[in-house]
Amino acid sequence: MKHVVQNIINEVILCLENEDLHARALSGLLGVSYITIGWKLMDLRKENAVDFSMKGKNKVFFLKRTVEERNAAMMAEIYRQPRSAPRWKRSSEPPGFSMQFSSIRSKG
Repeated sequence: MKHVVQNIINEVILCLENEDLHARALSGLLGVSYITIGWKLMDLRKENAVDFSMKGKNKVFFLKRTVEERNAAMMAEIYRQPRSAPRWKRSSEPPGFSMQFSSIRSKG
């Protein structure tokens, strides 16, 4: 189950890249319980990647500008890349795959 935990952490980092949010807003965006988001934010805070400021009685979390945060952001970007790539069915060939082999066949 470690990959699920890492996915939640990556999703939290990707959400915090866009704007500063409190834990309830992150919970609503990601569809994960408030308690789980709280634990992940605490883990990120221990890693020195996230910090918070008090707005009224809410903690608003934001990404710190540290080396640890940059590493976490890079891991989150790597996590995001395969999800945003176009997908194709397993039975079909990847885009451009048939064109490459048809040009090889015509030369031979």
